[in-house]
Amino acid sequence: MAHDLLNHLAVGLSGVGNSPQDIMRLAKEFEHAGFAIVGAGDSTFDSFVTCAAIATATERVTVRTGVALWGRTPVQTVFAAATMDELSNGRFRLGLGPGPKQRSEEWHDVSYDKVVGRFKDYVTAIRTAWTGVPGHPVSYDGSFYHFKNFALFRKPPTERLGIDLAANGPQMLKLAGAIADRVLLNNMHGGRYLREEALPIVREAARRAGRAEGDVRIGGGFLLSVDRDRERAIEKARQALTYNLNLPYNRALLSWYGMDEQRERLDWAATRGTRDDFLRAITDEVVELFAVCGDGDHCRRVVASYGDVMDEASVNTAEWRGANADAGYRTLLEVFGR
Repeated sequence: MAHDLLNHLAVGLSGVGNSPQDIMRLAKEFEHAGFAIVGAGDSTFDSFVTCAAIATATERVTVRTGVALWGRTPVQTVFAAATMDELSNGRFRLGLGPGPKQRSEEWHDVSYDKVVGRFKDYVTAIRTAWTGVPGHPVSYDGSFYHFKNFALFRKPPTERLGIDLAANGPQMLKLAGAIADRVLLNNMHGGRYLREEALPIVREAARRAGRAEGDVRIGGGFLLSVDRDRERAIEKARQALTYNLNLPYNRALLSWYGMDEQRERLDWAATRGTRDDFLRAITDEVVELFAVCGDGDHCRRVVASYGDVMDEASVNTAEWRGANADAGYRTLLEVFGR
């Protein structure tokens, strides 16, 4: 697979530190800089609405929800995806994920019980609903999702909807390897874990599902803290990682690396400590395990070094959640623009 990964870059634009107008402007700039994919997830703004804005602001770049959560019914998701398919002239990919347990259950009233089976049923229901076109309604009766006699009122331009699945733990990695067009891994899956654990799981699941080599593509993620001052870069990344490491399944990765003591400190700080306790528990060693810190040349080299195992690299700025988000995205443009 080895190729120049810098020619296959993706970026997700967050609404936490940017307005919709900012996102549209940045999308144009990332397209002009040669990025392959620009998208947005369900965070401050709705992923489909934001992606619609990105699609109308651009002409060539692929647009992807990254990721849309499963609070929508399969039919609602298909309506939204079909609208995006038309708005983008076939440039749309559907990125899906169940999201964290708390958001799923407390925000969307979707149980995390049997999460892998439920998510598989969700994706299968979406694929089925996509085939319902005028004059040919379809029905679906799954273990968790059901609909009857559904058909879109207009046939989408794209015959088969591209579906990319976000995966974290081993069971979700197996599912994505078996049914996704592309597996979306985040910055927590870099280094040895990616090569020794995550990718072998995906590949074996694809093989067991009877898929040919290359049927499932690999999208990797990088949290980049770009700064000539290495200590400052590490500190910015530490602040950003409070979001990732607040999720128990991400902290669990520390045990895979033999860092049980660090995990225990983070578990304690997450459940009983203060924010300052949590920040102190994110040691420099932990930061550099899950983020790329350094100047632009260093960050380019690290991303490029994964060209043998990734088909696509999603780059994100460590400043995505703060007041300097716009500056962080501009730094990515400077470092990776062509």
